[in-house]
Amino acid sequence: VLLVMSVETSSSEVFEEFRANVRPGDRIRVTGKVQEPGVDAVACQFEVFCRDFAIEEKWETEKRGCFQDRTAALVSGPSMQEEMSVDQDAPLCKAWINTGQCLKGAACRYRHDTGGETIGKARAMWVAERRRQRLQTPSALGDHLPPSDKCSKRQRASIFCRWLIDTFGKEKMSRGVLDVAGGSGELSYEMVIMSRIRSTVVDPRPIKFNKWQHRFLENSIQQGQADISELLLPPTMYQDKSDLLEHLRGCRRREGCDCAQLFLKQEQRLFGESFLEDPECSKTFDESAVIVGLHPDEATDIIVNFSLAHRKPFAIIPCCVFSHQNPHRRLEDGRPVSSYEDYVSYLRQRAPGVRHAFLPFAGKNQVLYWMGDE
Repeated sequence: VLLVMSVETSSSEVFEEFRANVRPGDRIRVTGKVQEPGVDAVACQFEVFCRDFAIEEKWETEKRGCFQDRTAALVSGPSMQEEMSVDQDAPLCKAWINTGQCLKGAACRYRHDTGGETIGKARAMWVAERRRQRLQTPSALGDHLPPSDKCSKRQRASIFCRWLIDTFGKEKMSRGVLDVAGGSGELSYEMVIMSRIRSTVVDPRPIKFNKWQHRFLENSIQQGQADISELLLPPTMYQDKSDLLEHLRGCRRREGCDCAQLFLKQEQRLFGESFLEDPECSKTFDESAVIVGLHPDEATDIIVNFSLAHRKPFAIIPCCVFSHQNPHRRLEDGRPVSSYEDYVSYLRQRAPGVRHAFLPFAGKNQVLYWMGDE
């Protein structure tokens, strides 16, 4: 049985972590939904819509040698497609051009040939064309910010936070923000630690700080630039600065640290109808002035639905479309929502007054927002 992780349906954060840490031969535990093979799939192939994963055992190359791919029989090259009528104008297969392999085998709808070029040169040409298309896409969507003026994706939480304050006002934001599908808490870190804005992360995954965030907190507390009585969530036993610094340093050196829970409030659950059934969560929702989502994936529609139903302002930066999971979506002209451009149009048509803007960072950077009943 061949399991294929679906990139489109994984959150961008989970996918980046998967790509950075998982290697051939690793044994992993996946949480998600399994879809049976379609009509054009290879026999015994199942697709996993991965929501989260954990590495159970790493493949030890030094002890066990190079991992031998058991799916080699399914790997297709140009010769395996000769018997099929593959459109020569079809795009190159992304998996094949990058790895020389394609798990869909001869059933793949994309080309597995280099047009007479070496695989290395064909790959370089493919990457250059993809880069050119990515640079053109923002302009087609109305984003006329020069690529040279855009910051890296690592700064998107900081940029989004500053935009939220400028747009909604710090006074309103300070009443409380609901950071839905906030992942590790990157956006809430910017609001709480950097801007002193009360924010609650709603996500079933535990929040955690990266090494840069740890170091910033340590330096700020060490140099007296941060008052721990203002930062720490009560109740806490770390009223002494030296004890807190020691705890932070220990967390930075080990996996699975829990110090993020000292500074950021989290409701470790999914956002939806059940969220409001909990009295404490309902209170947090009522007190929040704005609902936000930075690439909230499957929670995007839910944020818009709840915000409009409860007349709460929202600001979201959509990312993945999940068109196959949401066949009910329709544009005003009746067409199904099948692309990112369609999805943005669909969200904007949900209510009068939904505005949009482009933020200066790379990647999906279009923010849709509604100011509420002004």
